[in-house]
Amino acid sequence: MCVELPYAQEILEGCHVIAILREDSRVGRHAGRLTVADLDPFVADAWIAFVCGSAVFTETASQLLVEAGMPVESIRVERFGPSG
Repeated sequence: MCVELPYAQEILEGCHVIAILREDSRVGRHAGRLTVADLDPFVADAWIAFVCGSAVFTETASQLLVEAGMPVESIRVERFGPSG
């Protein structure tokens, strides 16, 4: 199912992964913006959320996690920008 994700097996052991991609793929979610509805099923049982992506994506995803009920102190963010 998540063959396209690097380290998929390691990540999926005990974690929930929502892959947000520019194009439809085989990871179980159509391309498109992340919504609170995407996160709701995972927030109730989550201890920590890890968000990785561009500055705009991580800010938006973090805000959606808070709206879904995740405590701010439980959100870990890794931002990256353009290279080269």
